[in-house]
Formats: sequence, C-alpha cells, structure tokens
Amino acid sequence: MCKLLLASIVARGEVVGQRAGNFGIYKDAASGGWAPTPLLVYLVESGLVKHLTVCEAIITFKKTTEVWLPEDRNQGCSIIGKFTQGNSAGGKRLTRRLVTDQGELDFLVRDTRRSGTLVGAPMRCPLGHILTYYDGSQPQYAHLRASMLAYAHINLLSMLSRFRPEEAVRVATDSIYLQKTALHKLKGVEAYGAPTKCDRGEDMCISCLLEDECLPPVAPAQWRDKGERVYMPQEHAAYIAKPEYQSQKKDLPDSTAPNYADRLTRYPLSYLNGGGGSGKTTRAIELYRARGPLVFTPTHRLAKEMRARGVKAQTYHSFFRWSGQTEWTPERMGQKYIPRVIIWDEVCTVPRPILETFLDWLLHRGVQVICCGDQGQPPPIAGEMPHGWLQQQADYYEEVEVDHRAKDSDLKALKKAIRLRSDKVQCKAMRKALPSCLGWDTFVEAWKPGDLILTSRQKVRDQVQRLLFQKHKAAFPDTSVPLLYHPQDSRKQNILVTIPGTEHQEELVLNDIVDVTIEAAEAAIQTSDWRLGYSITVHSSQGLTIHSPQKVWIIEDYLQWSNLAYLAVSRVEYVNQLERVVCPPEEGSEVRPLSEQQLTQHMRKAI
Repeated sequence: MCKLLLASIVARGEVVGQRAGNFGIYKDAASGGWAPTPLLVYLVESGLVKHLTVCEAIITFKKTTEVWLPEDRNQGCSIIGKFTQGNSAGGKRLTRRLVTDQGELDFLVRDTRRSGTLVGAPMRCPLGHILTYYDGSQPQYAHLRASMLAYAHINLLSMLSRFRPEEAVRVATDSIYLQKTALHKLKGVEAYGAPTKCDRGEDMCISCLLEDECLPPVAPAQWRDKGERVYMPQEHAAYIAKPEYQSQKKDLPDSTAPNYADRLTRYPLSYLNGGGGSGKTTRAIELYRARGPLVFTPTHRLAKEMRARGVKAQTYHSFFRWSGQTEWTPERMGQKYIPRVIIWDEVCTVPRPILETFLDWLLHRGVQVICCGDQGQPPPIAGEMPHGWLQQQADYYEEVEVDHRAKDSDLKALKKAIRLRSDKVQCKAMRKALPSCLGWDTFVEAWKPGDLILTSRQKVRDQVQRLLFQKHKAAFPDTSVPLLYHPQDSRKQNILVTIPGTEHQEELVLNDIVDVTIEAAEAAIQTSDWRLGYSITVHSSQGLTIHSPQKVWIIEDYLQWSNLAYLAVSRVEYVNQLERVVCPPEEGSEVRPLSEQQLTQHMRKAI
C-alpha cells in the first residue's frame, strides 16, 4: 500500500507569468482562477511565475484527507485517472434499473433519449430488461481531484524542463512524446525507470533469447518508457491504403474547409485594404461560401445586394442590436446565434471606438473576422477612421492592388493616380481626365431618365431632382419615373411595401428605387416615405457598382473634400460613363448662357 498526502488548501488569484522555455506555459492576469497551493508554490519557486497575487484562499486547519492506493499499479492508475481526467458524465450518477413492463420500458427509453442520459441499449435478462442511464448526482471530491492534478502537473513540468522545445513532440497530462535522440538526457535520473536487459537466463524467457530490453518495476510518480511510437511521414515513401479500407464503399461528403493556400484562412482577424472594385469582399465570400459566412454592411441596401449574391448579410447595427444613439452593452445580444465566420464590408466607414468594441466582443467568442475596407474613401461622418488602428491589430494585413471593376485602362490609371492623394490633387486629375464640363441647359437637353446624377450636398440633390422632374413630365410623358424609398421611420425596412400607383408589394430597404408613373410619383413625393430617384449623394453611392451603359453625371460642387472625387469616379466601369456638369442655378435667379470663352475662364478659375 502506498499513501498520498493531500493538503486541502486552495487559492484563487491573478498570475502574471512568463513562458517556461518556449513550451507556452502561460496564464493571463485578467482571467483569475482557482489553483491548489502546492502548484502555485512550485511555479513561484521554479521561476515560471514572476508575480502572484492571492485574491481568495480556502484553508482547512484541522482536516487532512488521505488517499490510499492499492498495490496493483493498474488499479492505482485508474483511481488517479478518475480524479485527474474528470468524468464524462458531468457529475451524474450511473443508475441501472430493472423494468419488467414493455410499455414502461418504451416510455423510459424515449425520455432518457430526449434528455441525453441513456447509456447504451436495454439489456435483456430473465426478469425483463435492465435499463442503464444517468440520474441524480454523485460527489466529485473536488479537493482530491485538484490536489492530484496539481502534483501531476508539478511532476510533468519538472520532467519537461529537462528538454528543449524541439525535442518534445507532444505533451499530455501525464505523458511526454520525445525525440528518440533526447532520451540520453534521462540517464542517471532517479525519477526515470530506464529499460534494462532481462537477466533471468536464456532458458527462462524469450526476452533473454532475443536480447530485448524490458521495463523494470516502476514506483508511483516515476516515469517510464511506455513503448509507444509516433511515426512521422517520410518524403520519399509511398503510402497506400490498407485493402480492408479500399474494399469498403464510403460515401463521404465533400469537405467544406476553405483553401488553406489563402492566408485569410490562417488567422482569426484579417484586414484586406484596397480600392473600390478590387474584389476584397468577393474573395472572402467565395473562400468561405460553403461555411455559411455572415457579411456585415453599413447600409441595408448593400446588405440586400449581398443577399442577392447568395450569402447571408445584414447591417452591423441590426446584428449587434444597436441604434447608434446610446452606448452599446453586451447584454443586448442575449442568446443570439453567432456564426463562426464574419466578413465585415466597408469597415473603414465604422468609427474606431465602435469597431474596437464590436471586434473585441467577437474575437473573445472565437469568431473569425475578415475586414474589407478602402482607406481612400470618405471617412466616417462622426469619429476616427479605423484604418491605422486595424492595420496594427490585425493578425494578417494585405494591400489588394488589382481592379476588377474598371474595364478600360484610362479609368484604371485615373483611379490609381488619385487614390490616397489630397482632395486638391484628386479634383485636378479628375478634371484633366474629364476636360469638358457641360452647362446646365446643355446637360438638361442631353439628360435621359435612366441616367444617374451624383452630388456632394443634399441641397443640390433636391434642387436637381425638382428641375429634372419638370423636364421629365414635359419631354418623357410615357416614361416611368425612378422613385426612391426613404421612410421617415428607419425601422420600416425589409418589409413588404406597396408600390405607389399599384397594388403590388415588394420587400424594400432604405434607398431602394422603383419605377412608377408620373401621376403616382407626384402623389408619392408628397408623403414622407418617398422621394425622387434621379440623383443621390456621393456618400450614398459607396459600395455600388454602376454598370455600363448607364450614364453618370457629376455635379461640380464642393467635391474638393473628404475623398469625394475618388469615390465618384470609382463607381463606374468605363471612363466614358462619366460627365461633369456645372451646379444648377438657384431658384429665382436668371439663367444666362455662357459663351465658350466665359466657360473656359470659369473652369480655369475653379481649377
């Protein structure tokens, strides 16, 4: 019989530690927890822990517990393993019940299956059936388990400190897998029972005939060679499946794991930074499409476009249940389902403090986050752009320089020349690439209802739409009018909305555009939920792709701020889609046509 004396002292505190060699033994100071005092004493005395602060301690002065282990080593190991490795039953008591009635047996089997406590199938016996299931609870002897686990870890750390990191292939609770060349370090170590040659005589055992080494009797807490081997694959070897595996027909589904060659799959937080149309978000979506990722967008309109591409998408405001008016707290999330992969699109539009809070919450729950943004686009309306902070915090950062949106070389060269440049340089380069600037009357004559106008201010946008609506009614009476859905109550999104002038309903979000008759448009714009859709602000176009041959007219008005010039030219596919137009005249002012010489002088002054 061997006796193990256990001290019933447990402490709870914060540990500021360092790495033991390079084996990664570390405890975060922010996650204080309970630990047996023998283990803490060993860590401090061995130098593995720099500083230890005890917050709480449970000390028993009178009672001491002893565990008596049987002489049979296998039985002793089973008892120690019971305490050190825990119990898969989660503290429940194993119950065996004799059931003689078949109806009662069916009910018990059904109930235990639903609760997950059934153990195997009922066993038939002469009196009926024996049903085995977990019921109630049994004492777990937490102080015995903690002490045994502490001394097991002390023994493990003492042995592990003898080897270099590259020599320890694998480390478990009670065993270490070593390189064969490192076993010489254990010669003369009293805690290691080395194999020895059998000395009982050649006529007594086969080990003597083969001159094999055998293990001597091992004492408790003594290390031994278990005889297990880990064989690593060899580069020049050919591996063939066993015949019994080849004969079996296995219909295995295709793996949904992403391609490991892409470095986005290797890090919990990645950041892709590139210009508009560089394919950042598309790359992340296609990489994880089989895993069902969730895409965060700044607007409902962009989220709707993402859902049309066959991927789950929603605004980050709706996911975090945050309106932006009050301070966010984690209690808002409740029992919300959290996907394993999140792709955050247009991340540079999120203020840094908000992004920092949300990313910290996601990463602490093991979510892999891929951020996609463009630091060359307008910054957040309120707050600091998170590009610099995110570039430092991301585990992987990549600059994406390709351009999939621009289809001609002139537009690609223009976007490359003005990205990340000052607003003055951007406007100058844009005016050089688009030398002609139409007067207002000339623009109205050339305008068609399918064209899109970009403005820098809402005031100019509303003025442009009023003037173009008059032109529409006079020149295009049979053509439908683009009507933009802009509800006064922002919660009225992703719901069925009746289209003005019809009984048809569609699911609409903010800034969705529908085509209606002139009469329906006149009635709809009198309400608070609809406005004309001829023109949008440059900020609202963020994330959009305007396909050819749709024309885009850029109003020359306060473009020299907040990267608006770059954002405007990066929405199209061809440079010939873009045209510059002077600002519309103020209401009540007399419009005088400018001569070519006056127009040239005006543009030179503006440049």
